[in-house]
Amino acid sequence: MSGPLLLLLVAFPCGLALQRHRRSVLFNRVVWESFFWAIAPAAIVFTYTTVAFDRPLVAALGVVAVSSWLVLGSALVVGRLLCRDRAERGALVLGAGWGNTVALGYPLASFAYGAEGLALQVLYAQFYFGVPGIAVSSSVARLAGNGEHPGRRGLRAVVRTALNPPLVAAVAAVSLRLAGVDLTALAEPLGDAARVASGPIGLLQLGLALPLRRVSHGRRDLSLAAVALALRHGLAPLMIVAVGAAAGVDVPAVFILAAAAPAAFHVVTLATVFDVRPDLIRLIVVVSTVGGGAALLTGVLLTR
Repeated sequence: MSGPLLLLLVAFPCGLALQRHRRSVLFNRVVWESFFWAIAPAAIVFTYTTVAFDRPLVAALGVVAVSSWLVLGSALVVGRLLCRDRAERGALVLGAGWGNTVALGYPLASFAYGAEGLALQVLYAQFYFGVPGIAVSSSVARLAGNGEHPGRRGLRAVVRTALNPPLVAAVAAVSLRLAGVDLTALAEPLGDAARVASGPIGLLQLGLALPLRRVSHGRRDLSLAAVALALRHGLAPLMIVAVGAAAGVDVPAVFILAAAAPAAFHVVTLATVFDVRPDLIRLIVVVSTVGGGAALLTGVLLTR
């Protein structure tokens, strides 16, 4: 058995085992920061340095970005109307705003549309907010949660939170590319390293963050989860179709499929690290992954 495959097989159970350690919260933070400060920026530098863009693709990615921000704005408005506090609102927004574009998105796109679909899915995963999606989701979690300096608010806190490593890496890579600086020799090994490390680290994060204790949910949590799922699986794909039609842009089908993807695994980690109602986030992600994932796979099978 190869080393990378062995790491994939043991990463998730290792994360579950580490939860029982008395310093599991510290482990969770260290693993998350390693991903956030090293692996995510490396993947972003690789993508922003090496991808070849043409006008139709740029237009389609623009539609994706606009629709993603509109869905996020809609989730914020709905959260403001329905939620009791900042953490509850943050859980609804995280569950509705971010799809599983990698762990589930890659194999689903490949199965539905082949190699070309997989290539487009990789682009979607990096560009669906116009900036790295993880930069936006981590900012939402930090501002909504109680786990990190909850008393610090205001413009300075927002700016400090927004200027995070993935966003800085993206801005630097784009700026250097526009300036004619060729980073390919650096970017390719960074991309290789990120691809090898992202799977095991992601599964380790999920194992550390997924609550082991039994959680019971009342009617309110179930209602909020239903709203988040309606935004994730209903509004998100409809929005990309509507924005594309309004702009006269031919949006690839794989982008529409990606927009309807189940809630992202990484929001479970964010909810745990920053104390953003991890129980509610787990409910949203589990139901979205099982129900939404099955619905999407069925749809793909029926249309093949």
